[in-house]
Amino acid sequence: MSEIFLLQGLRQNTLVAGKTTAIRIFTDPWPITDKDVNTINARILLPDGYSLTKQWLRNEFVIIPNSSKGQSIVVEVPGKLLPTVGIYYFQVLLINPIGGIAATYTLDQVQFLPTKDLRVMVSRLWSGTPTKPGEVEAAHMAMQRLATLYPLRDGISTLDGDYSAGLRYNVNDDPMGPPNQDGHLCPLFATYLNRPPNVDSIDAGITYRFPNPGEGSGGNSGHLCPNQNLPYSVIVWGAPLATVFCQETAHSFGLEAPQSPHLDPGFDAHHSKDILDNIKVYRVPSPPDNSATVGGVYAKRCGRHPACRESTLDDRLDGSGMYGPATAFRAGVCGLYAGPYH
Repeated sequence: MSEIFLLQGLRQNTLVAGKTTAIRIFTDPWPITDKDVNTINARILLPDGYSLTKQWLRNEFVIIPNSSKGQSIVVEVPGKLLPTVGIYYFQVLLINPIGGIAATYTLDQVQFLPTKDLRVMVSRLWSGTPTKPGEVEAAHMAMQRLATLYPLRDGISTLDGDYSAGLRYNVNDDPMGPPNQDGHLCPLFATYLNRPPNVDSIDAGITYRFPNPGEGSGGNSGHLCPNQNLPYSVIVWGAPLATVFCQETAHSFGLEAPQSPHLDPGFDAHHSKDILDNIKVYRVPSPPDNSATVGGVYAKRCGRHPACRESTLDDRLDGSGMYGPATAFRAGVCGLYAGPYH
């Protein structure tokens, strides 16, 4: 059966304004070949009444020959064409080689929500070794993937770089070693907290390092520096880092939300009953002096072992303190709760 839907990063999640959006059209039982379609035209009616048109030539759309729903065509609409919060209307025409309309598809009353930009400080942890090959590059690649999956408007930049970018972050590659191991973290975060409204203040921290030889992998979240309300995660993991960066950052904001159909109330706070449960770590007590000595965290990957869990509710920051009464991230995509741009 013919079907058309929109998606951003992951399917079956709410859409946000300003983010590149894929249009996927299932044409079954009608087959698609280059002889059937060589151009796709779309008319998009924006919430403010403005109408725009977009055309894709053959080298700009993808034909997916097989799926559980049959054959489909996919095109991308740049986020800059979808900047307005509200209800959109889409009409998509498949054009054959002689200029005739092969098929018409419509989507009515599609809601695009507001979102918030995400500002993050990423810092490498002390490992007792120099920066490992690919360690910094892996962090940048993970942040690029995070920007794709999270409900953020398009664009990636450094902190205080391009303020129109939905994700802005810095990577610090200067960790502090003993005797005050990783003591750089809290002062580093402090430099980007409580700043004037016209410059970036960070929303979350990600601390990470590659494992040393013979060491396990894992990550946890919900950490707080003394007298700070910035949630940050601690990750010991090898490349690629995207999965663990996305998951642990989401936990800092309360994934899964209590109302989420993915919540697993019988296992661990803020965890999914689906595919997100497989990264846990043994709890490591904070040092007696509350210093930021976290680089030596003993973490390992495991399944649903009862002794293997992340930080508890008592250790977590209440997401409502930063992003409003509903947790900042919507459940399905670790998603950002709707709100105005910063």
